[in-house]
Amino acid sequence: MSDNQSYYKSNRFRSILQYYEECERDDVPCIISSDDYVDIAEYYNVVKNNADKAEKVIDIAIKLYPGVTSPLVFKSRIMLFVHHDAEKARYYLSLAEDQNDLDVYYLTAEMMIVDDKIAQANDYLKEKLTEVDEDDQQDYIWDVANLFLDYNNSEIADKWIAMIEDKEGTDYEELVSKSLICKGRYDESVAAINHLIDKNPFSNDYWNLLTMTHLKSEKNEEALDSSEYSIALNPEDEVAILNKGYALYQMGNIEESITYFKRYIELCPDDEVGPFNLGSCLVDLNRYEEAETFFKRAETLADQDSPRYIDILQNLLYISDKLGKKKDFQSYLQKIDQLPSDDAQTLIEKGIVFLFYGIYDKAEAYLLKALRKGGKSKEVLLQIASLLADNGFYISEDGKLQELKDNQTNKENPDELDNSTSE
Repeated sequence: MSDNQSYYKSNRFRSILQYYEECERDDVPCIISSDDYVDIAEYYNVVKNNADKAEKVIDIAIKLYPGVTSPLVFKSRIMLFVHHDAEKARYYLSLAEDQNDLDVYYLTAEMMIVDDKIAQANDYLKEKLTEVDEDDQQDYIWDVANLFLDYNNSEIADKWIAMIEDKEGTDYEELVSKSLICKGRYDESVAAINHLIDKNPFSNDYWNLLTMTHLKSEKNEEALDSSEYSIALNPEDEVAILNKGYALYQMGNIEESITYFKRYIELCPDDEVGPFNLGSCLVDLNRYEEAETFFKRAETLADQDSPRYIDILQNLLYISDKLGKKKDFQSYLQKIDQLPSDDAQTLIEKGIVFLFYGIYDKAEAYLLKALRKGGKSKEVLLQIASLLADNGFYISEDGKLQELKDNQTNKENPDELDNSTSE
């Protein structure tokens, strides 16, 4: 369990949260520190999956503590990642009185990364390293390496990892393990994580990291074993419980995996991941009406920016087709069509849906847009070529979708159409 997750379960945080919610209910001022406000906002955003409520909390903090960095950094992140308004994100960050705060540096760089200015972000962070107090430089290096790993850029991350002085410390070993995972060198990462576990066998984080690595390398029995170790350490560790559900599902034990996805829903009722996975299990068991209930719940909980949102709509589309609900089918098809399409991956996902249901003009339009958006990416080109070939199509020189052969596609679960498109 992360430090933040542990703190959210602590008596101190529960007491502060209760006080805030009582003040909110009674419409009276809540006098707590700016850091406490940020903690509450983070709790609503991450644990309760409620960005609107988180933003309301942080707006109060900004009014009470104008110019204080941490609330403004949080607000800036909300503008960037929830509202997708980079201009307002930069505006709120500019209001921070301490522009030399490390969190200001990190978020400034992250804005560049999001804008696909990777080299510029790296240069900026290297320049700022010279301005960081000597006592804080190693922590700064660790944070920057983690930032690039969060965006799957192990090449740059490794250069920062190399600057860590304590090569025997667990912080260094954690970063090396994550970098190996990022590179897909799972056997080496397992060895590195096991070394961390030898140092601290009671760390849920390490056992969960090991489980995730096994899942990525499709070593499901090993993933099951490591998830059970984590659950033995903490029977309410939601990550371990979710991972055990994944491992069981991948092993074909769908009925048993349902038990763990239900348990995850009990622990994290505001996270769309639980009902999404439970709905997927029920679809596999042809229990469509039950599955529909959980996918509708997932749709309600998920933000449109969630990487699962289009998958949720795909499943609801598929279920409505199976249940003969024509109005619902058209409604979900329209929702998919109207989703923002700012990246090649979303365009490909849309193309898959319309190709699958025989709406070829829409499929053609979305796939061609995806090519234009990400055509320089070999991954995008391979995804589209593989998708079309698997379904008996190709794109002609004049940019038209053409059939290679009779295309009588069996309507299977949309999640299983083309695994190459899922990350």
